[in-house]
Amino acid sequence: MENNNRRALRLPEFWVTDPVAWFAHVEAHFELENLTSQQHRYFNVVKSLSQDSLRLIKDVLANPHPHTPYDILKDRLLNNHSLTDFQKIERQFKMGELGPQQKPSELLAHLVELTPADEMESKYLIFLFIQRLPKILRMQLGDDLDLDLRDISERADRLWSIHAHDMASSVAAVSAAAPADEECDQAGEPVAAVAPFHKKKQQFQQSGRRGNGAKGGNAAAPAAITGNAERKASGLCRFHWKYGEEARICTKPCSWQGN
Repeated sequence: MENNNRRALRLPEFWVTDPVAWFAHVEAHFELENLTSQQHRYFNVVKSLSQDSLRLIKDVLANPHPHTPYDILKDRLLNNHSLTDFQKIERQFKMGELGPQQKPSELLAHLVELTPADEMESKYLIFLFIQRLPKILRMQLGDDLDLDLRDISERADRLWSIHAHDMASSVAAVSAAAPADEECDQAGEPVAAVAPFHKKKQQFQQSGRRGNGAKGGNAAAPAAITGNAERKASGLCRFHWKYGEEARICTKPCSWQGN
């Protein structure tokens, strides 16, 4: 037992950006090797620290606690390298939306990592998670927000597996076609990205006006119909009205020819 407690372990260098996970990792090593001595745990941790980390604990190194040196060292390292609750919240609000190759559950894991302990069960975390999902997922999760967060995440992953290719293609197309300062339409969509769909909509509108004129109806009436009323007059659902043949979703009733 004593010889085992004196053995130096091969531990990874201290993870400055994730000290909690690092201690969980090395303490698993300690348990597997039956390393129980406070002194030898202390020395194994010290040899895993970088110069910058050692510089911050010189007082601990100069005068180790006679009975619990490892516990004191661990507490100091966690205090030195862990984020405060305010720092965690700040990083959460700076996080971007779901990445093209990132599953919703991976996004949630990152959010949970940065969530203060007293906010884990609040609607705050659900809001941050849902807010960063693509619109197509938010729409389909709208009736599930009263579920447990893990259940919401699992459902989001299933939906993501269905729509991932379409979402990745959309993100790539918009990123390539729309610089940050590009002109956007009234819905906030980059004009260059939706121009083909607007063109198709205009063609449909023009053909509708010609048809009404041929029937002897009031040719000026369609021109007076705008926005949602004009879409309803066309018989198209809002997805085919906006995206034409590129639409991935269709809601009934819809007069699109492919239906």
